[in-house]
Amino acid sequence: MRKITGHLAVLAATVVAAGAADAREFPVKAFDALGMAGSERLVAYALTREETGPAGLAQGIDLLRMMGFIGAPGEITDRWFNWSPVLTYDGNLNGGFAQDSFIAGGLPFEIDDELVSVGGMLVGVSFDTGLRMNLATDTALELRAASMLGFAPEHDIAKSQIMADACVKHMVTTETFLHGCADILRADYELGTTERAGARFGMSHAFMSPAGFHEVAFELQRLKYLGDDGYGQNIVSVRSASALSHGLAFFATAQLGEDAGQNQVMRRRLELGVATTVKDRGLGIRISAEDDRGGMFLGEERRDMIYGVNITGRINEKLSASAFYSVTDASHEFYKSDSIGFSFDYNF
Repeated sequence: MRKITGHLAVLAATVVAAGAADAREFPVKAFDALGMAGSERLVAYALTREETGPAGLAQGIDLLRMMGFIGAPGEITDRWFNWSPVLTYDGNLNGGFAQDSFIAGGLPFEIDDELVSVGGMLVGVSFDTGLRMNLATDTALELRAASMLGFAPEHDIAKSQIMADACVKHMVTTETFLHGCADILRADYELGTTERAGARFGMSHAFMSPAGFHEVAFELQRLKYLGDDGYGQNIVSVRSASALSHGLAFFATAQLGEDAGQNQVMRRRLELGVATTVKDRGLGIRISAEDDRGGMFLGEERRDMIYGVNITGRINEKLSASAFYSVTDASHEFYKSDSIGFSFDYNF
């Protein structure tokens, strides 16, 4: 998609000039929002519609080839290696508790200072590499690895994360895609380590309306947290993305997670987002609400409601910035917290 979407506005103008479709039936102006919808599948669907004519079809085929669905078996159709400096404010560098005290039985208790969360600037570097390969007709393999190495000089704290992901994807039609993936993640911070493996299976379907191009996706995910206290959880997700005729991209995600014993896990989550362009630069905002349950504190069940907002804006072709705010409304005072953060992302 990164090689294709820059030409979408030009393609839209070509479609209009050619009179290939009645604007009331074909959402020509939605091409301006396709690059912000976050789905290569949706871009491929839009480009390969009959109404786009030869110019659109050629770009659509190029994109499908880059995604690995067209080509000779074993042929690498796309590869990348990106790195970016990390400059972000992290409200919990060490993985500590948000509060430094709690009351039990009317008596106050203090938390060791070393176990209380600290916030500060994190600087470092991140990497993202991968490739896509054709496996068979309409079937592709995508391999990806990413890592982040950061250091907070104010607190002399290091933080790192590494992940790997492998997906087999199949194009049933240019409207419908299937995927099966496996991934692994490890995060290291001062007070501990998180190791997680996962598998996910899903499908997506794209369609068109006079208002724009739309995609609905369904996914079933199995997460397994490793270690002595490891546990597993199944998560069902439904996502939608739309590129609308008035230059807006809209996103929505709903998730349900199963109970995981006495482990505090996500049970319900809803996220909504919208993106547009302001003075030819992308601007997006997402809001979310999450219901976490399952854990225990002082013999009582925990329930945390987490609300968040994230704003991302592109400053120029290589530099973007984001800011977020989240608040946790917990059933126990000890887990109530709020955090704010920001980051800059520069791609070379």
